[in-house]
Amino acid sequence: MTMCSETRRIEIKKLKVIIIISFVMTLLFSSMDIAEYLNDRRIDRAEKYRVEAGIIAMLADLLRADLECIDKRGKVHDVYTGKDRSYAVEQDISDYIYGQSRVLYRYKIVEDENTQKFIDFFNDNMKHLRVCKRDKNGKLTSPQTVSEAEGLEEFKEVNSLDELIKYMHKTTEDGTYYLYVLKYMDYDDSEFKGKIIYEREDGTEKTVFEDRTMRIWDLFTNRNY
Repeated sequence: MTMCSETRRIEIKKLKVIIIISFVMTLLFSSMDIAEYLNDRRIDRAEKYRVEAGIIAMLADLLRADLECIDKRGKVHDVYTGKDRSYAVEQDISDYIYGQSRVLYRYKIVEDENTQKFIDFFNDNMKHLRVCKRDKNGKLTSPQTVSEAEGLEEFKEVNSLDELIKYMHKTTEDGTYYLYVLKYMDYDDSEFKGKIIYEREDGTEKTVFEDRTMRIWDLFTNRNY
């Protein structure tokens, strides 16, 4: 009888150990699942933000403006200058995705005395540049505005940096941001046959490019001369 009781106690202890181990393993795997889920959400958030941050960085490049890198406390962590703005933002977000940084920064364009000048260039080009493609017989088609050629809504002048940012954040019917539509105008440059012309206010025109499509940088260059 004593032997049976001792055996039973041993079995109960074994059962308790098994239950404890199972409980610990369940907690461990649950924690791993939660951590993986949170990490996936963090990466997904960063990937979505990459597109929007890329718009601000690209605009800073186009406006030749400095770009402030701001942390979650609202403090300026760094200021990006020169031609590395877009690359620097891309590197920041990649570092966050791969766990090398714990901060997803916010970016702000620093306006200077040249900002409005480049915005005015953009307005002027969007209003006056025309795209004339050649048909299969080599004849130039009717001229189209940049907006018509790229499937954007009719252009209305933007009068400030905020308005320019809002314009570039608009999307086409398929969800593409306007900035990226304009950025990739020259994606199929080798296939473009035709002219890019500038129509002056007095009705005269000049050829800007022939058999070469526009690039987004061209929209921020003075053509009114």
